[in-house]
Amino acid sequence: EAYHYSIKRVEFDVELSARTSPTLADIVVFRDDAKTLPLIVIECLEENATAAKMSQALNQAIAKANLLKAAYAVCIAGTAKHVIDMRNYRGNPQQATISDIPVAQ
Repeated sequence: EAYHYSIKRVEFDVELSARTSPTLADIVVFRDDAKTLPLIVIECLEENATAAKMSQALNQAIAKANLLKAAYAVCIAGTAKHVIDMRNYRGNPQQATISDIPVAQ
């Protein structure tokens, strides 16, 4: 609600066709109501996830955002959140980390 994205543009458990096998993105926020232009890929973990699990989930979010050509990859575990601006991602998550996703226009 704080980000003002229309629920019409949010999809849960989105199936992705990867080269090896189908996989799911926990949440995908789309740019359009037809859900054809992915904007944000979000991977969700339990609140007390370890740093290793957060890192693994962030890498998964990045891979899924790459596959979908989404602008942002996010990993959330309780109040802990990592946001990557995929437009600036060059293999190092720390260099593309931003404080939060943008508010909907």
